[in-house]
Amino acid sequence: LTTHSDPKAFDECVKLCYEGFYYDAPDDLPTSLHRDFDSAFEGLERGGLFLYDTVQPGKKRLTRTSVTRTLVGDPGSTYKYLGLRLFSHPWVDVDTNGNALPENFSRPIGHTLTSLGYSSQTTSSLIRMGRINSDLIKRSKAKLDKHVAPKVHPSGLVGSAEFNLTLINRMESTAEKRDLKLEPAYGMGKISVGWHRDSGLKDYSTITVFQSLKGVSPISSLSTTTTKTEKKKNKETKMQENEWSVALRAMDGGAGGALSTVPPLLVPLQSGTLYFMLDDFNHNHEHAVIAGSSGIRYSSTHRVAREGAGTWQYIRDKVQSFFDSAVEFDLTRGSFIGNDNMAGRKLKDRLVTHVRA
Repeated sequence: LTTHSDPKAFDECVKLCYEGFYYDAPDDLPTSLHRDFDSAFEGLERGGLFLYDTVQPGKKRLTRTSVTRTLVGDPGSTYKYLGLRLFSHPWVDVDTNGNALPENFSRPIGHTLTSLGYSSQTTSSLIRMGRINSDLIKRSKAKLDKHVAPKVHPSGLVGSAEFNLTLINRMESTAEKRDLKLEPAYGMGKISVGWHRDSGLKDYSTITVFQSLKGVSPISSLSTTTTKTEKKKNKETKMQENEWSVALRAMDGGAGGALSTVPPLLVPLQSGTLYFMLDDFNHNHEHAVIAGSSGIRYSSTHRVAREGAGTWQYIRDKVQSFFDSAVEFDLTRGSFIGNDNMAGRKLKDRLVTHVRA
């Protein structure tokens, strides 16, 4: 279903089968939020932070992603997907151990990031993204209070929206990225990001996404010789071919497949739209991104990532405990010193297991 094919059925399906999916149109958001996002995207791109990832789907062959992306968040936060762990660029100042400094402690703000090698523009963009995140936390909590909390018992027991990182994607159109594959299940068009549920997150946590489209071509004018019906049909066809869209489908529980009784949705969203996947939506649905025929799509996906064993601080402390052990290790040779190396090898094996996990 799309908003073009049957608007009434589309709206009814969203209410009945896609509860938890909401969005704020660009005009509903303050101009300052649009400006801050666009400035942050530009600064991060100029800083060279958007990179292709090499991943291992199904733990089989290595493959390169079709989009470039970067991770920004709390110092030490990480995100793991398809066998790859990304480490975030910090959006606040950090101390010498990589821990966050209070905002009022560092003057001027961002000077510790520039000392790490970030340019002044990139530093400004990282700090700006952190402040944007604080705003989106408030907006997401308001959405939860309005749409989810009243329906939950005990009252108000909802998932977290305390976002600690954002995964920012940069996607190219079908005109630029000619090797994009067709969406295989429903014939929705070329796909930039395949069907998935976001992983590595706290259970029932909200996901909030801002999208910005750059250089998208307007729909070309139609011939004056066509009838009104033909014009409408041709315009709808051109819109569907041109539009960047978010695809949604309902799933059968945590490990089940797509529900055949619920139609998938293709949701065209304007540049500057902020959309929400509230509470348990990510558990019960999958989403994908269908590429448009022109322009670049930036999307900032704010999430509540699981902490603990996945953070840089955890890995740092595990490595430090290894080197603080009684076993001597020669860093230059990568081997243990002495004849009795069994204890050291056990420590090394345990360390490797922890870090891989």
